[in-house]
Amino acid sequence: MSIFVIDEHPLMREAIVAVLARMGHPAVELGDVAAATEAAGTHGTPQLICIETSVGNQNGWSALHQLHNQFPDAAIVVLSASTTPDAESRALEAGASAFLHKSAQSDAVALALRAFLPT
Repeated sequence: MSIFVIDEHPLMREAIVAVLARMGHPAVELGDVAAATEAAGTHGTPQLICIETSVGNQNGWSALHQLHNQFPDAAIVVLSASTTPDAESRALEAGASAFLHKSAQSDAVALALRAFLPT
């Protein structure tokens, strides 16, 4: 199973990858959405993508649409620092499977991600 963690902030990527590793699921760290195509060629089509809603120069909503179209079978979990009231509904409308706030405790993130991982 390939898992991509896409966030322009290395520390946040490392934190999510560490949570997944503790659960026994290694992940591929990517700094932007454009790297997903090459990563899929190297690591296989992702079955789970964890992404920040604003990565690089790309608007998060268009990034979500792009990923959803490119990898329609992948679960996409948005990890966002956004405090806008409609962020969650916009993410879900754009193709996300779930929305988590970056301020969540690692146990809560692990619990939410577990729903998208094989047992």
